[in-house]
Amino acid sequence: MSASARKDHCNFLTIHPVPSGISKEEYERKHSTWLDAVAQTPVAQRNMLKITMFIQQDTLTEPIGRLEMPSPTPTVVTHIVFEDVENFKEVARDPAFKALVDQAKEFRIPQRRQPLYESQERKHAIGIFKIPPGVPKDKFEQKVEALVDGARAMPIAREKLLNYAIWYQNSEVDTEIEGLGLPTAVPVVIAMAQLDAFDRAFELIGDPTMAQYLTTTITNKDFPLHLDGDFFGAEAMVKLNKID
Repeated sequence: MSASARKDHCNFLTIHPVPSGISKEEYERKHSTWLDAVAQTPVAQRNMLKITMFIQQDTLTEPIGRLEMPSPTPTVVTHIVFEDVENFKEVARDPAFKALVDQAKEFRIPQRRQPLYESQERKHAIGIFKIPPGVPKDKFEQKVEALVDGARAMPIAREKLLNYAIWYQNSEVDTEIEGLGLPTAVPVVIAMAQLDAFDRAFELIGDPTMAQYLTTTITNKDFPLHLDGDFFGAEAMVKLNKID
């Protein structure tokens, strides 16, 4: 998907639904191996500040389902942080990076045999809100932001949440993405919450006041936010980190 503008850095997020014919676990391993190769390239070392792979877990599927949310599509999310958009553009022009992208398209990625990741202390809850056709992008973004603002204002959210982020798409690197032969981004808004443990997420969305707020707001028949979206818990695996 396209880069997301924030005041401090350029954030590039990719959403990878697991293809048919391959297990979620194998796909995650291949994607992890590919990110390792990317992180080791000189152009990534010069231009990327952080690479994080978010590995979907089924831990929150049941409690999220009780909020009348759809079951998530098996998905891998990657978040890459750059100093600014020009750093992304330099990476996109690099022959070694282009070769790795071409390799990933053809699935010519060696299988790694070591465990995929070690247990992470902090957990994440991710919402991928897909903007329906015909709905103005800015209006949908405002609705998601209002949803998050309302949730985090509740006492239980202030108690359980460590951090949160919302990412909005822009078109600043669309030309570079097309040049890599990658598909056009589906219009989405991504919201992510960070917690100490999945137990905190259970407590958060199990709170009656919070549960009612989320259900009535997200599934509002006049302006639903959940249609075709994906909502799940995730483990984070950091591949490169120069900022924390």
